[in-house]
Amino acid sequence: LRDYALLQRDHAENADRKEKMNRIYEEAYFSYIQKLEQVGEIKTAVAEYQKFSKTNPESKLSQKALWNATELSFKLGDLVAGAQAAEQYFDKYSATKEGQEALLKAAQSYESIGQLGEAARVLIRLAQVDKDKKSKWQILAADFYRLNRDINSARPIYESLRKSSSGEMSFQALEQLAEIAKNENNPKAREILLKEMIGSEHEPQASLAAVYFVEKAYGEGRIDEAFHLAKKVISEDRKGADRGALARARLIQARVLANEFKQQSVKTSLEKLQTVLMIKTEKLGKAQVAFQSAIHYGDSMVAMKANNELADCYLAYSDSLRSMPLPRGAPEAEIEAFKAEMEKLAAPMEEKGIEAKLQAYTFAQSVGGDDEVARAIEKDLKRLNQPMMKNTRESGRLPAQLVMPNLVGRGA
Repeated sequence: LRDYALLQRDHAENADRKEKMNRIYEEAYFSYIQKLEQVGEIKTAVAEYQKFSKTNPESKLSQKALWNATELSFKLGDLVAGAQAAEQYFDKYSATKEGQEALLKAAQSYESIGQLGEAARVLIRLAQVDKDKKSKWQILAADFYRLNRDINSARPIYESLRKSSSGEMSFQALEQLAEIAKNENNPKAREILLKEMIGSEHEPQASLAAVYFVEKAYGEGRIDEAFHLAKKVISEDRKGADRGALARARLIQARVLANEFKQQSVKTSLEKLQTVLMIKTEKLGKAQVAFQSAIHYGDSMVAMKANNELADCYLAYSDSLRSMPLPRGAPEAEIEAFKAEMEKLAAPMEEKGIEAKLQAYTFAQSVGGDDEVARAIEKDLKRLNQPMMKNTRESGRLPAQLVMPNLVGRGA
């Protein structure tokens, strides 16, 4: 019937008959292809649908033929051919809803087989026609370009979206640009972007950006500034700040307080001994509270470091007590009695240090990530003659305390 109708169409003497024969020809041709599909001749059906659409562009069945060819290409499992067919469909019917659906399917197909550059290219085309979701397709395209290591294609899209009226989309672009600057080892550009992120007050990313400057200030020796910046980060706790950022900021404050504790000398006279030890203990208490609050934010990496550094404080105090010189004004005959009293103070402090070291070791075993810290913890435990075992008991939050020896009047 198809061939007969075609022959009659080509030899028709008037327009009406020609049109009638053409309609019969198209329907018969389309029916023939559908039968191929029904009997499993899918590849042949695809080729015929494409041929039909190309040779009968004005037919009402042309669009359906091309759509069927696209669908069957995907059915065959040939995603590249399916994606190409989908783009061909869009090229011809870009103004239709189906055209946009075909283009999206093409992008999804390229993405699923790892051709991210092609997926991004298709999404850019989709963004040009789908005005309602333009920004969505653009940032997804930029992300695909970035994952494909095509930064030159990704960057201008992000820069454009950075100026978007959509706050959420603008921030996503800003975040990606900051990450690109980090990967390119461009601290100047990155810091400009991070400050913009902080100014946006968009959490949790703003706090993550802010803690970068806390750690930078501390690393560069700007201690007071680091402590103040950390305080600002921590103040954002109830505004949705990132728990990891809060933990890192509090860890910096704890390190500042720990340094103050370690710098406090225990050399003194007999009359001032208890006062000096109380001041030293108070400074330890402040550092302890800061380390423990950093731990309780729930970041395992910070918890490992905080437990380890708190342990160092306990052990440093224990060492200071054991090596403490005889106070000025105390007779030499009392040196052994003095050392015995200091040992009574040092021993429980050392125990707290070992407990915290084991807790740090527990976190190191579970979290991984910072091998240098983990190795340092193991080395310390070996030096302390401690077995490598996990401490599942959480360190207490009681303030650091020393029971002061009664040395007044000794040697008198």
